[in-house]
Amino acid sequence: MKHFTVRLLTLCFSLTAFFAFSQVPNDECSGAISLMLGQDSVVCHTNGSTSLATVSTYPAQCCGGSLNNDVWYTFTATSAYQTIALYNITSSYSSGFAYAKVEIFGGDCTNLQLVTQRFYYTAGDIDLTGLAVGQPYFIRVYGYDYYHVIDFDICLSETVPPANDECANATTIVPDVSQYPFTYNLLRTKGATQSLPPCGTGSKADDVWYKFTATSPSHGIQAYTGGGGDTIQYEIFSGVCSNLVGVKCGKLYANRQFYIQGLTAGETYYIR
Repeated sequence: MKHFTVRLLTLCFSLTAFFAFSQVPNDECSGAISLMLGQDSVVCHTNGSTSLATVSTYPAQCCGGSLNNDVWYTFTATSAYQTIALYNITSSYSSGFAYAKVEIFGGDCTNLQLVTQRFYYTAGDIDLTGLAVGQPYFIRVYGYDYYHVIDFDICLSETVPPANDECANATTIVPDVSQYPFTYNLLRTKGATQSLPPCGTGSKADDVWYKFTATSPSHGIQAYTGGGGDTIQYEIFSGVCSNLVGVKCGKLYANRQFYIQGLTAGETYYIR
């Protein structure tokens, strides 16, 4: 009987130790893994996983489904513009469920304040603007629901706003009458900030600016978005940056062209 008792105690101790040491260190906000930018402009933590994680008590903020086993990361803002990116998202359930929900919080673990949220399939990034330099932020990552354990890589980088982020630094484009309305210019809104409230629908307008001098009463604009379903919200102004006058507001769908009528040759117009 004594020999049996020793074996039973040894088994219980081994099981207890296994579960105690299997829990991931960043299972809760208080144990969040730090993403710290050094001399490099990007830092990554590879092999992130929700395997063996538990459900945090803080309620879900993101995107449908249900809150499930989550893990936490933290960073201290070194600039007002930074990017959180997730790569190589995979699911233990099936490749069709490689979804990650990402929530960014300010405050501290006892008083979290939601900054933004995203829902990604296989990969995606979040451009953060208006961050308070020197303040900590927290990142929560979890899968679509309780059954979907996800693995992923997460990176933090500084985002430099584009040079034409504001009207005063609008990129000049020259009308081209030979074939297309304008010479080619790369449009990139990554890292851009909002200059004015959006026209039309939408609640956010991280914008970039262009300007041209009209050479005729009518000009056409065409944007190649590189995707079949991409949409660009645009706005045309006359006047000067300190006193803009709206001329046209609309949406430009997937590589289509629109025309602006009633322009005055020799006058400068702005495209937002």
